[in-house]
Amino acid sequence: MSITLLLNCMTSVNISIMYRRLQFLRVGVINLISLLLTSVIAVTMAYLGMGYYAILAKAILVAVFTCALSSLYCKTRYGLTLDRESINSIFRFSGWLMASVVFRNIAQQVDRLLMPKLLGVAQLGAYNRPKDFVNTISSKLNNIFDTALFPVLSSLQDNKNSLKNAFEKSFYLLNLFSSLLSLGFIVNSELIIRLFFGVDWLHLQSVLCLFALSILFNVDGRLADCYLRSLAMTKQQFYFRVVETVMKVLCVVIGSYWGMVGVAIAVVLADIAMKIVKTGYVAWKIDYCMASLIRTFLHSWKFLLVMVPCGILILQLFPHNLLGNILALLLFLIAVAVLFLRFPIMVGRQYKEEVFQKVLKTIHKR
Repeated sequence: MSITLLLNCMTSVNISIMYRRLQFLRVGVINLISLLLTSVIAVTMAYLGMGYYAILAKAILVAVFTCALSSLYCKTRYGLTLDRESINSIFRFSGWLMASVVFRNIAQQVDRLLMPKLLGVAQLGAYNRPKDFVNTISSKLNNIFDTALFPVLSSLQDNKNSLKNAFEKSFYLLNLFSSLLSLGFIVNSELIIRLFFGVDWLHLQSVLCLFALSILFNVDGRLADCYLRSLAMTKQQFYFRVVETVMKVLCVVIGSYWGMVGVAIAVVLADIAMKIVKTGYVAWKIDYCMASLIRTFLHSWKFLLVMVPCGILILQLFPHNLLGNILALLLFLIAVAVLFLRFPIMVGRQYKEEVFQKVLKTIHKR
């Protein structure tokens, strides 16, 4: 696996250049081609009985193909040079960023590192299933927002008025989306477990709902990180990660006294607390009023005043079996469509004035 380190470093240069040029489609095509080719090779190797070598081959070949294709598309020319000023500026930025990433990974894995000793391997295995399911989907979506926002914000870093305007709009829209996604996970948690885990795992529904609740603030954390990087505040980002790691360790140890659910509650609360603090810090650094930040929070959640009672009603209407879960999902989707397309003012004035007309145009084009 260490073979991939050099290749991924080279790829990151090419991908960063394409992001700066806003060539997101080109990056997507590269990733898609690499994924398709390596998946075919890995599955073939698995059928031929090569075991874990099939998994290793996929990981290594993804790095090889992505590096080759990104170099081809980006037309990068590599050479050797020594420019102390450039090297110093890179390490001032990326040194803190790398340290921040190390602590971010530790913070994300604290519960998994401690649970085998505190609760046992079986509890860890059960805990990982709902957590990984929710985190995989939310992190993929957050990566899209992060990728699109970073080059835009970097170009605005010297204009505070533009930064504040971008912060308000992105904060409102991303919170609106994440709160809808979180509610969808919670209302349909039983169906998700039936389809992807099996009925024997229905006792994990509460854990799935807890991690679905954290989606409400996941996007805020990624948005804050994006602003910290784009404003070159990687040192501050590192300090936030250290505090988050320490807080997670304490919370997991305390939460373990109440079992797997206690750990889930502790992790979610620690996550939410740190993301709120980071978001508030970014707002303060760009002179965005705290009262306005709270108002934006509340406005993005306005539709929940309608959808939460609807969700509770939907859960009470249908039996707790596969057919009932599917009917509940259909009714939930209908309720969302009616609210967002027929009664946009109930979602919020900002949604109606800035988003609703674009949604209608997109629907009419199709």
